[in-house]
Formats: sequence, C-alpha cells, structure tokens
Amino acid sequence: MSFFNKTDLKINITRAWGISHPIDYGDHPSVETHSPELNVYELILQGPCNRTFYYNGESIHITEPTIIFLPHCMTKITNPMVREYKIKTYYSNGIIALHFTCDTPLATSVETFPCRAYFNEIQALFLKLKQTHNDKLLAYNSISVSILYQIFAMLEKRSSSSYLSGKQYNIIKDSISYIDENYLDMSLDYRKLAANSNISLTYYHKLFKKKTGLSPNQYILMKKLNYACNLLTAPDLSINSISEMSGFSSVYYFSKIFKKHFLVSPHDYRKNFYATH
Repeated sequence: MSFFNKTDLKINITRAWGISHPIDYGDHPSVETHSPELNVYELILQGPCNRTFYYNGESIHITEPTIIFLPHCMTKITNPMVREYKIKTYYSNGIIALHFTCDTPLATSVETFPCRAYFNEIQALFLKLKQTHNDKLLAYNSISVSILYQIFAMLEKRSSSSYLSGKQYNIIKDSISYIDENYLDMSLDYRKLAANSNISLTYYHKLFKKKTGLSPNQYILMKKLNYACNLLTAPDLSINSISEMSGFSSVYYFSKIFKKHFLVSPHDYRKNFYATH
C-alpha cells in the first residue's frame, strides 16, 4: 500500500484495544455486528484464528496471523450508504486493533497482510503502541504515532522484500522451526544451525532476515521477551525467576532489554496487566 512509505501524514490515534486470551465457540460461531466510526481507519493484528470479516460487501476469511486494514466509513455526504461490518468467530487467539484518523485519504479497500513469518516482531510494536496510547503519559500521542509509522515501515518492507523461493525456504525452514522449539536454551547458537544447513553464515543471515524480518539473534530475543510477557501474568513468580526461565543470564539485562522494547519495566508491565484484568 502506497501510504505505508509516507512520513508526512497527520495522524491521530483515537483508540487502541486488544483481547489477549483465546476465544473458542466450537461449532456454534459468534456473530458480532459493529458500527464503523466516521472517518476512522482501523488496523487489526489478528492472531491464529478461524474468523470471517464482512466489511462493506467484502468477505475475508482469516486462519493464520494476519494484519487487516479497514478503510474508514466516510461521511454521509460523500457516501450515504450504511457500511456493513460483521465478524463471525469460531476461534480466535488474540487480537489488537488500532483506530486512527488521517488528514490525507488513504486506501479505500480492505487489505490483508499474512504475518506469520514476523508475527512476534509486529506484535511487539502493536502491544507497545496500545500500552503507550492507553497509559496517556506525556507526549503519548506523538510516541504512539511514531510507533504506528514503524508498523507501516515494517509492512512496506515485508510486502516488497519478504519473498523466498521454495528452494531458499527449504534451506531455512528447519532452522526456524528448531529455534521456535528451543529458543529458551541458553546454549542455542544459530551459527551451528547455519553450518548444519550447509550454507555460509552470511547467506544464512540473509535468508533468515528476509524471511522473518529479523536477524537470528533478534528473532531469538523477541521469542524470549514474548515468553516473559506470558510469565509476568503469573503473580507468584518473581522477576528474577522469570528472567531465568525466559533464558536470560542476568536479571539486569532482562529488565533493561524488556524496557527498551516495551517502554515499561517488567514490574510495571505486571502491575498494568493486573490493573486492567
């Protein structure tokens, strides 16, 4: 989408919300009817699910992690038609939605961006924006808009440069799967995985980043941080224990890197979680 690479848009974020727990309706789906806000765009990060979005005559069925862009519902003067917006849900494992206005007209059709390959990284940005917006600290809107631009930049980059041929993906897929299953192992060394793939470290790094949007070290780090976020919802675990269980050798480094990525300390993240649940 062309507006993803623009940096001069006047954006105002009006709402940021999310549901983190899984929802399962079995064979009897829930159907929600929404009323689109006038002149408000919506950017949704949908986790693994079985959902169908119905928007202005379009039907989009989602099963894998996907980013969904919904164009705004225009004023009655420019579009007197009432826009349909319904969601049929069988199962959903997490959703974050961002509502925003813009001085410049953006896309007018629904767009979807499968994001399984870089879900951890994009999810971290959505979470950071949601928390920044809802905390409403000093200059929160400017910071939130800055994070939204980071999301736009990632989508622009991924939509244009993430393609790997079948042969290239076959080289890297076992390595990514191994990391997904063993990222908590502090002895994990991606250089050994590169050697096992029978390619040079430089080429391994290039394929890995092209597929995931992250270097191997960054990918492993984000997996650990997301795991730590889940542990922080357990009140009986100390920060020291969570640091160790998440594969960090130092609680000081864990706290420092956590705050760098989520803008709050692990302690405050836990505090905010229980204040809203």
